[in-house]
Amino acid sequence: MDRTVGNYALLLALLFWSTAYSGVQLKLKDTEGRSITTIAVGQPFQIEVLVNDVAGNPSIPTLEHDAQIQSQRTGKRTSIINGRSSHAFTYHAQANGMGAYKVGPAFVSIGSTRYTADPVPLTVGERTVHTNPMPRNNYQAPVELQLITDKKEVVVGEKVNCVLRLYTDDTSIGVSQAIGQPKLNSCNVTTVETPQARLDPNGQRCIEWHWTLYPHKVGTQTIPAHSVDYEAPRYENEIWWGMRSLLGPRMERKRVYSNSTQLTINPLPAEAADAQLVGSLDTIEAAITPAVAKQGEGMILSITLRGREGFDQLEQFPLSGIPEELLFYESNKSTDYTDGNYKEGSRTFDFVIQGTEPGSWSIPAQKLIYFDTTDQRRKELQTTPLLVTVTPGIVPPPQVVTQPPEGMSEEQTEQADEKPFCPLNEDGPYNSTGTQPQLPWLLFFVLLMVPVSWLIYGLINQFWRSYWQRNATRIKARRAFATARAELQKENALRSTYQIVRQCIADRIGRPEQTLTHNEIEYLLIEAGLSDDQLAAWHDFLNQSAQQAFGVPSATEATKLRRQTLEWLDLLQKVL
Repeated sequence: MDRTVGNYALLLALLFWSTAYSGVQLKLKDTEGRSITTIAVGQPFQIEVLVNDVAGNPSIPTLEHDAQIQSQRTGKRTSIINGRSSHAFTYHAQANGMGAYKVGPAFVSIGSTRYTADPVPLTVGERTVHTNPMPRNNYQAPVELQLITDKKEVVVGEKVNCVLRLYTDDTSIGVSQAIGQPKLNSCNVTTVETPQARLDPNGQRCIEWHWTLYPHKVGTQTIPAHSVDYEAPRYENEIWWGMRSLLGPRMERKRVYSNSTQLTINPLPAEAADAQLVGSLDTIEAAITPAVAKQGEGMILSITLRGREGFDQLEQFPLSGIPEELLFYESNKSTDYTDGNYKEGSRTFDFVIQGTEPGSWSIPAQKLIYFDTTDQRRKELQTTPLLVTVTPGIVPPPQVVTQPPEGMSEEQTEQADEKPFCPLNEDGPYNSTGTQPQLPWLLFFVLLMVPVSWLIYGLINQFWRSYWQRNATRIKARRAFATARAELQKENALRSTYQIVRQCIADRIGRPEQTLTHNEIEYLLIEAGLSDDQLAAWHDFLNQSAQQAFGVPSATEATKLRRQTLEWLDLLQKVL
C-alpha cells in the first residue's frame, strides 16, 4: 500500500515538473536581463517567448499586445539536450504611454499542435521596478539616473527647466557627455549643456545635465525616460579574477535609464492672447547714449528687460512711435544671468538711432505685454520717454588766407612760391653702377622653391589628415567587404572567419567591433529583410566557423567554408 502511494506521488511530481518546465512562456526583462513588472515610459525592454523542452522546430511566435507598446523581433536562441530542444525568441519593445497594459498572449505552432502563452501584465509608470536584483558575479556600485522638471503644470510658451542627475558611489566609471534624449512633439527643446559635477539640494554629489523646454501645444506631454551611457569595470566572482585584474580592469559599456514624467500644458487665457512673451518680469528700462548727436551720427538706444523667468525667450523687441526724422535698426542683443540656474537675469536689445534732421525729438514710451506666470494674469510694462537732440552736421573748416610778408609784393611772393628749394642734379648716372657679382637666376628659383615646396607639402599633409579624420568611418564602410575578401586570402584565415565577418559588418555600419553583439548582428539581418531560412543558414555558418577556429579543417572543408564565407559577404554587401 505504501509503495503504491509513493508511486502515485512520484507520478504527480513528474506531471507537475513537465507542466511547469514545458510549453510556452512569456517573460519581461530590462536591458540588463532582470525581470520587471513596471517600466518607465520610453525605456526599452525585452520580451522573451520561451518554448521549453519540445521535440521539433517551433514556428515564429505570433505576439499580441496593446497599441501603446511597440515591439520588433531581434533574435532567437536554441539549446538541445538529449534530443529535446528549448527555444527563446527575443523582442525589443518600448511603451509610449503610461497605464496598465498586457503583453501577450503569444501563439507558437509545433507541427499540428498550437501552444499558447498567457499574457503578462505590465505597468508603465515613471520608474522601472525589478523583481530580482543584479547578479552577484557581476556586482557594481548602483548607478541611478533622475529626471526632474521644475514645473508639472504650465501654459503654452512657459519656460520649463529640466535637469538630469546621475548618482553613483563608484569613482571608476566613465560617463558619456551625450545623453539619449527622446523627441517631444509638443515642446521646443534647447541644446543640452555640458555636464557638470555638482551638489544636489540635499548635498549629495552628482553629475547634472541642464536644458529647457518651451511647450507650444495644449495637452498632456509625457517626457519619456532619458538614458546615459557609461563604462564601468566588470567584477567577476571567480578564482582567477584576481590574477586577471593585474592586466588592468575589464571595462564594459552600460546604459542607465531615468524615470519619466508628465507635463500638463494649458492654453493662455483669452485676455492674454496678445502677450509677446510668457514669464515673470520685474522692470523694463530704456536709455540712449549719447543724448545729443550731430546729424547722421549714431546713438545707441538700449531696451533692458529684467526678471526671474522668460525674459530670455524674446527674440525681437518691436519699437513703436519712433519719429520719421530718426532712422533706427537693431544692432545687438545679449543675455546676462545673475544666478547659476539660468533663471534670474536681464536681456538687452541695442538699436542704432540716426537723426536725419536737426532738432529735438522725443522717443515715446515703449510697451511690452506679457503673461505673468507668478500671478497668472496679463500684465504690461512701459519705459519712460526719452528726448534726443540732433545738431546740424559737420561744417567744413574755412580756408585760411595767408598774408604776404612785409616788404614783399604779391608778385614777389608768387615767384618765391614757384622757385624750387634747390636745383636738380642732372649730371652723372641716376644711380651708381657697380661690378658686384649677381645671384644666378636658376639658383634664385631653387632657393625660392625650397620654402614654397615645404609649405605645399605641409598643406597637402594637413588636408589629407583632416580628410581622413572626417571620412575614416565612411571610407572603412566603403572598403569593408573588399578588406574582408583580402583577409580571407591570407594563410590560416579560415581559423578567424567569424572574426573577419564580424569586423566587416562593424566597419559597414560604422560601429566599433568590440561593441557589436551577436544579437545586434541578427537584428540587423532581420531589419535587412532576411528570411527565416536565411537566418537559420546564418546560424549554421556561425557554428561551422566556430568549429574551424579550434580544429584543423580538411582541404574539402576549407574550400567549402571559404566559398560559403564569400557567398555571405556577397549577400551582406547587397543588403547592408
